[in-house]
Amino acid sequence: MALHRKGALDKADKLYLKVLKKTPRHPEAMHMRGVLKLQQCNYPFAEELLRKSARITPDDPWVHFHLAEVLAACGNHDAAVVCFEQALSLGGDDADIYYMYGNSLFELKDSEAAIVNYKEALKRRPADYDCQLNLANAYESVGEYDLAIELLEPLSASDKSSVRLKLQLCELYLATRKNQQAHQTLLELQAISPAESQYVLSTAKHFLKETHHDSTQHLLGLVTPHMQSLDSKQFDIYVGILNDLGHYDEAITFLNELHSDDSRSGWSWFQQGVCEQVFGNFEESANCHRRALTIDPALGIAAYNLACNNSTDVEVSLLQAWQTQCDEYDDEQTTNSEQLITSPIASQRARFNFAVARVLDRQGDFGAAFEYYLKGNALVANDEPFDPDRWDEYTNQIIATFTQEFFDDWRAYREKVLANNNVGNNAGKGLWFIVGMPRSGSTLLERVLVQASGAIGLGEHYAMRKIMSDIPEVTGFNSPPPICAKELAEDHIDLFRQSYLHSIEEKIEHAPASVEAGAITCIDKMLGNYLRLGVLALMFPGASILHSCRDPMATGVSCFTNAFANGLRFTYDLYGMGRALNAYSRLMDHWRQVLPLRQLEVDYQHLVSEPSDCVKEIGSFLEISVDAASTDVASSSVEGSTGDQNSNNYGISTASFWQARQPINTASVDSWKRFDSHLAPLRKGLSDGC
Repeated sequence: MALHRKGALDKADKLYLKVLKKTPRHPEAMHMRGVLKLQQCNYPFAEELLRKSARITPDDPWVHFHLAEVLAACGNHDAAVVCFEQALSLGGDDADIYYMYGNSLFELKDSEAAIVNYKEALKRRPADYDCQLNLANAYESVGEYDLAIELLEPLSASDKSSVRLKLQLCELYLATRKNQQAHQTLLELQAISPAESQYVLSTAKHFLKETHHDSTQHLLGLVTPHMQSLDSKQFDIYVGILNDLGHYDEAITFLNELHSDDSRSGWSWFQQGVCEQVFGNFEESANCHRRALTIDPALGIAAYNLACNNSTDVEVSLLQAWQTQCDEYDDEQTTNSEQLITSPIASQRARFNFAVARVLDRQGDFGAAFEYYLKGNALVANDEPFDPDRWDEYTNQIIATFTQEFFDDWRAYREKVLANNNVGNNAGKGLWFIVGMPRSGSTLLERVLVQASGAIGLGEHYAMRKIMSDIPEVTGFNSPPPICAKELAEDHIDLFRQSYLHSIEEKIEHAPASVEAGAITCIDKMLGNYLRLGVLALMFPGASILHSCRDPMATGVSCFTNAFANGLRFTYDLYGMGRALNAYSRLMDHWRQVLPLRQLEVDYQHLVSEPSDCVKEIGSFLEISVDAASTDVASSSVEGSTGDQNSNNYGISTASFWQARQPINTASVDSWKRFDSHLAPLRKGLSDGC
């Protein structure tokens, strides 16, 4: 036993064997030799020895405990639990027993019982690192995130080198909306090893989903030095995140430099096709998507993007293959792309339905096309249902919160900000916000504004969404947005303003003074900001709002016939779409009455039918000079773009990537009428609601 304690296992084993040859039923020798074999991972022999020992000394709790360890090591947790319980019933009141028992219970998904045993273990050994970590995991599994954080924070402070621990803590911070703490914890990570890249990329995807672009980019920076060591799946995740962040030029560079054509997955070809599509290289994009489908025929997202590329025709044989996928594709099927690691749509089958619908739509077979649109939307709606009553309730909360009285209470503050419109206190006079519903002509409007004014297009900028989600954490309020806006103070709004300006600095790489002083003009095209105009009006009282609006029937049909990448749930059901448009219309009517910001409605039909007059009207509203040349946007082109967002010639990543590059025309104004006989649910939704 002395040799055993010193780690001289082979010598100890020989002596145990000598004892057992002299006394075959020697309890200690039988027991400890079983433990030794457990340490050597010789589990079958260890189990045999320990079961014999248990028959010799059935009342020894440690024999049953060590037998349980062997069973747990073999994955037989049900049998291990029985032995752990027997050890405890025989008086085995020890931290190790409770800890290992908790581990088996956790493996059996009995987290509540695992928590009880981890706590018992910590009563006996309070400083046990592994037990605290596992208790935190158990708390996390039952949704007790704050208790998990309480355990992990001191562990992270004491173990500054643990990347995985910090990443776990960051994800818990996100789950509890402690977003600033999550970012601060990430900044403590200075370097990682190649082996930890998978965990870092997993967390980066999580941060991206929560729209923490700054943190996501920080994480990618940690992975970048190890690019050569990433496996194919990790590389695909990396490129997918770059694309989702809008770094399309970087993504193409990595794809071309680090992946040979022979080793590339279908998913990576799809990602390159997206990049080429964004920059208007439609022939190259089509080739990439075709290669993706050759490698992985079940990659519906590549089929959909190819179908949306109006520069190429889809041959009959390919269309028939897609129709087969619509009928036979199994949602549980694993594809060559590792279950579509970053696909934003729940079902590839849905994408195939949208792809077929697009082709039939272009061919003029509207009845058949609509049936495929219905199937595609229904598949996604099944996984991402939309609750119109809840949406109405949320809209009503915004209207009830941001009243005329609310803005009257903030009048003095807003006037102070406007009066002090200098460096460090920007009132937003250089900020133009385009708001509205999807498919309302906003991409075209942004392009026209950039062409006419030289302003910088930020695209769909997530800053306001992040600021609103952070309000409970920043303020300490318990109420969620928008209700908590009633409790905001001036220092909160000052903080939000600086946070937004900082996000612009990061995106366009301009000096802070230029942004804060309003020396540059930026266009934020995040349409959903129409829900956030109440707080935005406090942050930037000098900002201008351009409401991109379109006939609701045209908007509804256009949304329904596009498979959006960012999960706009109301677009997957015609009735829900109508209800969402109804709620949006009510809210915009409310803002017209009470919002203390300059607002202009830009009608899509007016923009495409009389672009010069419309641009002059916009120029007058924005107080910018517009000459005849700057209104001639019909001949402008963004093809060959480098993707530089600081240039007037930048990529288009929205669903309008093709349409917005064509000469301005009125073809889409009444195109919704091709499905007129199918639109009763949309009309009902528009008439229902509060």
